[in-house]
Amino acid sequence: MVIGSALSLAQFWPMVLNNLHRVVNPFITWLEQMDSDERKRLIFFKSLTNNQRRNRETLLTLVDPALAQTLGSATCIYTPESHDIIANFLPITANGIGVRAKTRPLGYHYAEVAWPQEALKQVQQIRGVDLNTSCYLLITSPNGIRQGSTGYWVPKYPLFVVDFALAKRLIPQLWSVAEHFLAIIGCQLEFGMIIDHYCGYVENDVNPDEIVYEVAWWPANAV
Repeated sequence: MVIGSALSLAQFWPMVLNNLHRVVNPFITWLEQMDSDERKRLIFFKSLTNNQRRNRETLLTLVDPALAQTLGSATCIYTPESHDIIANFLPITANGIGVRAKTRPLGYHYAEVAWPQEALKQVQQIRGVDLNTSCYLLITSPNGIRQGSTGYWVPKYPLFVVDFALAKRLIPQLWSVAEHFLAIIGCQLEFGMIIDHYCGYVENDVNPDEIVYEVAWWPANAV
């Protein structure tokens, strides 16, 4: 019986390897047929996505267990798909959101303040939003990275999709890991709050850490 089993295994593994080659070889051929730029682009995005996945796992160890469980079950959007979303609302300026302030949402407000608590309280100004409405949650400021001739917004973590009630509730806990940046954006841009920062001073209200917080917010029921 032992000899028979050994013979069966000897026959089994070559068959497995043969089938594996049938799957892998077309993929290798596909890669070989891609031009150099396409391969670089594929590797570029794959490495960024893998890094965001690792950072997500690290983030879940930095927050309390209840928050980790909540974020752990949230839908995540990775680079490059997240870039197309982020480009709609970053950067923020007094004139609007997005590249060259291409969008100025209804009821748009912008302010510069010296202290994070002043910035964070603006989420309470977003009124008339169904608390079950889905929104994007972006933690930490994304980097602008170029791949070839194209630029991309690349965040440290994936873009989380949560409901608005949850996002509001998570703000105090997330600020400790947000690195002075946090964004909550309605999936249709119907509401939002974005906190960013730069080095400087607010006149007559100096933060000794030399941080100015930029805050943009807009309510869904603005008139």
